[in-house]
Amino acid sequence: YRTPVTLRAFCRMCCFLLSVCMAPYFAHLVKTNGPFLGYATTVIFFWLLACMSNIQSMLENPFLTYGRITAEDDICLDQLRSINTISRKERKTRKRRLARWSESSDSLWTVYSENEGDA
Repeated sequence: YRTPVTLRAFCRMCCFLLSVCMAPYFAHLVKTNGPFLGYATTVIFFWLLACMSNIQSMLENPFLTYGRITAEDDICLDQLRSINTISRKERKTRKRRLARWSESSDSLWTVYSENEGDA
């Protein structure tokens, strides 16, 4: 399900028109509190609007990898196919590490291999 084209166009138009509507407020901030606060507020405000617009477009199509920063987070099926699996025979021959409650101390766990025998 995608957002209708007219709604997306309306949101983009609001972002552009909002800058014209908010310009007197930002000019008032510059006049009363100094230029740094006015410019910083303007940049942060419109940066957040741009981020929300980009998030909306990313949420519409989560499988789109073109132009996304997180393309490296996608699952690469070619790498999954090349992973070697361990057979049952290999698992039986490998040493298994076991944790047992230590007889000498009530709070310690001793870890040993099956081939080493009981310690």
